[in-house]
Amino acid sequence: MSKINFEDIEAIDVDCVIGLGWGCRIAASLKRNRKHNLSNPFNWLGKYNLNDVINLLSTCGANFFIDYRFSPKDNRNDKLAIIDNNNGFIAAHDFQKKVPIKINEFLFRYKYKRKFKLIKEYLQNSNNICIITQRKINTDDILSFIEKFSNIFSYRHLYYINVYDTKEKEQLIKVEKNNVTIFQCYFNDEHENGRDEKTNIYAWLGNVEYWDNIVDRISINKKLLDKYNKKHENLIVRTLKYINKILNS
Repeated sequence: MSKINFEDIEAIDVDCVIGLGWGCRIAASLKRNRKHNLSNPFNWLGKYNLNDVINLLSTCGANFFIDYRFSPKDNRNDKLAIIDNNNGFIAAHDFQKKVPIKINEFLFRYKYKRKFKLIKEYLQNSNNICIITQRKINTDDILSFIEKFSNIFSYRHLYYINVYDTKEKEQLIKVEKNNVTIFQCYFNDEHENGRDEKTNIYAWLGNVEYWDNIVDRISINKKLLDKYNKKHENLIVRTLKYINKILNS
């Protein structure tokens, strides 16, 4: 089987790169390659569709996890996983087991309200944008999403990279339309030690070699990225101050 030549993905220079799931694999790939923007609220969320992304971006996160339930099977070590009853989003990295639920709720909403505000501002100030997804969707689905995205944000050029997990023939399909370039990457997105998370704790990372090759094609406006990472770091500091204030009150 012939392998994808990732050099067929042109060098992509953008102001902002945003991963839109559906899980944590993209965020991990960007972080591993030092192209991670911490202000993206979708980075560590799972199991959501692109229509939900549009809704949250357009409303700046209104009604995000207002109605939720716990999901013990998705718990992570000292964290409690929660599911948004309105759209199926899973957040498995935010609720602390040792912290009272009401405090968890307060801190979660405080943090994500500001995360949505940050990412919306970041996208509004970006001329060239790269969106990465890991979904079994076709080009028409992507174009439909881009049309809705374009109603919220203007841009000079939009790159959309989608990884379609398949054990069939590997291929790279490029589609260009106006100021949009789409790369559909079809390959077996399986970790070298297998997919079974019970026997391979790194299964969730997928095909690391291929992901690194994709992300390597992307260069980000460091000045703008640092600006929003700094804003996010300030958000973390403020959140920690809230935690200490509440726990010590």
